Amino acid sequence: MNRCSDTLPPQTSGNALPTTTGATTPARTLWVGLLAALAAVAIPAALTATLALTAPMAWAQGVGRPIPADVKFGKLMITQPPDVMMDGSPDRMSPGARIRHTNNLLVMSGPLVGLTLPVIYRRDTYGLIHEVWLLTPEEAARLDNSTGAAFTQALNTLLGIIFGGRR
Repeated sequence: MNRCSDTLPPQTSGNALPTTTGATTPARTLWVGLLAALAAVAIPAALTATLALTAPMAWAQGVGRPIPADVKFGKLMITQPPDVMMDGSPDRMSPGARIRHTNNLLVMSGPLVGLTLPVIYRRDTYGLIHEVWLLTPEEAARLDNSTGAAFTQALNTLLGIIFGGRR
């Protein structure tokens, strides 16, 4: 073993091929250059393809959703989930019930316990409350002040706003 040598022997570990420290070969330089050129072309091409495929989906989200025909207006108070009071009478929410806030994001029932909220809701096939949309005070005032045909008109207008994305 020569301890005075300036050059280091190739490092090996197990069955790996010997590697040199700091030395580059023309084949290695060509390989690195090829990878860099491929990355410069492939990454923008992949991004362009991804955007081209997802842009129609993003546009479709702004169009709105179909308005369910079986929604009703009411005042909801969550007592102890899944038990609720709907318009002053005891009721129950279904397993997997969804409560949507005014920004259309899902809200858990826990923070709403004890609050009386104006909502539009929908029942499932068993008669349990399954979907709930919380209303803003302005939306609720529109529905509270109308009766009969005016109520139906106000509800349809409001549903158009809610399911159209509240623009």
